[in-house]
Amino acid sequence: RRKLLITFSCLLGFKISVDHVFLFRVPSTTNLAGKVAMITGANRGIGFATSVALAELGAHCIVTCRSLSKCQHVVEQIQSKDGTATAAVLDLNSLNSVMLL
Repeated sequence: RRKLLITFSCLLGFKISVDHVFLFRVPSTTNLAGKVAMITGANRGIGFATSVALAELGAHCIVTCRSLSKCQHVVEQIQSKDGTATAAVLDLNSLNSVMLL
């Protein structure tokens, strides 16, 4: 299942505007309730779109960015759509940051 979730997140599309549009549609019966997804670079682009999409499917999203302030708008966006998310600091250039997470 973990491999499926990683593959799934890679297939999700591109952020075109504040509203997200996907090239790949997930069946409406997909339910990720009780699952946790960690998304790196969640403050913009594909990371943002993936975070919102997984939250809409019921997953709790841990959104990571290099600074907490950059992640906050993603958490607010997810929560405005009745999803759950947690922001965390993660700098992939720093092994120390990875170990702290």
